[in-house]
Amino acid sequence: MKILLTLLMLAATAPAQNLVGTWRLLGVSEFRPNGEMVLPYGKNPSGLLIYDAQGNMSVQIQYDGKAENGETYLAYFGAYKIDPSMGAVLHVVKGSTRESYRGTTQLRFVTLSGNRLTLGLPPLQVGAETRLRSVSWERVQ
Repeated sequence: MKILLTLLMLAATAPAQNLVGTWRLLGVSEFRPNGEMVLPYGKNPSGLLIYDAQGNMSVQIQYDGKAENGETYLAYFGAYKIDPSMGAVLHVVKGSTRESYRGTTQLRFVTLSGNRLTLGLPPLQVGAETRLRSVSWERVQ
């Protein structure tokens, strides 16, 4: 778990830039405290993430099966702000299929390498465990 937290903190120092465009979902991974990887949205989820030059964003993810909370689809939209000091993008959520997201700001740590984008979430509580989640995207050409 300490190694994963260290990796998350290193990712947070990467510059968050060049996000404008359309991104295709590659996968969603969670890491349990024992290091085990879990695929919370299944082996082959699909989705799109869009950032435009005016500061608008939207994301849609269709799960491959059901998530632990019973969801099969997640979508939200709003604005985004880049925070270079944190190496992060802030999703300012205006509307969402997930009621708990509406009106919130979702922090995502950015790692950008070529046409690959990884968004790391802050540690999240899943039952009695604290897990780290990363969402991997590929730029649509």
